[in-house]
Amino acid sequence: MLRKLSLKSEFAGFLVAGGLAALANVGSRMLFNRFASYPVAIVLAYLVGMITAFLLMRGQVFGVRAKRLGSEITAFVAREYWTLEAIL
Repeated sequence: MLRKLSLKSEFAGFLVAGGLAALANVGSRMLFNRFASYPVAIVLAYLVGMITAFLLMRGQVFGVRAKRLGSEITAFVAREYWTLEAIL
């Protein structure tokens, strides 16, 4: 029972963090669009959203794992790149 509650709260945290990262992505794209071309604004906003997602997921949702920060960043970026490639 306790594990189910933990998974539910982790999932809720995941949704909130993902929503905030999406807002950071969209908001930063609007800001970047003011002084950069559309393709550049998209790439910069994607980076802002990805960094925001990583920091929120690591710090607030899943917590710091035993892995080193560098390996976590590498795994996160690889996963994000694979997702982006699948979408495009």
